[in-house]
Amino acid sequence: MQRSVGLRQIGLERLIAGLAIVLLISLVGGCSHADSSRAPTSSTSATSQGTASTQPASQAAVLATYRAYWDDVIAAGKTADWQSSQLDDHSTGEALQTVRDYYRGLRADGLVARGTVSLHPRVLSLRAATATIQDCNDTSKFLRYDAKTGALRDTSDPVPDDIRITLELIQGAWMVTHTAERGKCRS
Repeated sequence: MQRSVGLRQIGLERLIAGLAIVLLISLVGGCSHADSSRAPTSSTSATSQGTASTQPASQAAVLATYRAYWDDVIAAGKTADWQSSQLDDHSTGEALQTVRDYYRGLRADGLVARGTVSLHPRVLSLRAATATIQDCNDTSKFLRYDAKTGALRDTSDPVPDDIRITLELIQGAWMVTHTAERGKCRS
């Protein structure tokens, strides 16, 4: 009787250990979503440890989310759709509200934003569920146009903006939560 209880105990321990390993692998490796509009996930435990093997993967996930955020912003700008459901795919909180307010103002003025943004982000810090990026992004080709006539209503500034971006890991996905312009980038 004790031998079968002991074997059951060992079997249960192996099952728990196996599940723990599967969970750990999925957390460290990141779980990919079937929905490609979502950013790759990342492990909070792996990022807090900052191991050499998981740090580059986590940084890649953070940078991918930041780039996807700008893809969303550029797409919504074509019609200045401040209510675009795409805007909250990669942003939330203050960052989302800032973009929505900007596009609401553009639409009220009869304008849209068209073009591209050149990004040069680098991860400054990555801890547990928070990441900070610094970017010198070039918005000189992302300009305001008259929504009806298509006429350019903006001037281009070739000096990139120095921006700090905060991302948070929310329900397994990185999200842009705050952006702060810090002036212009130095050459």
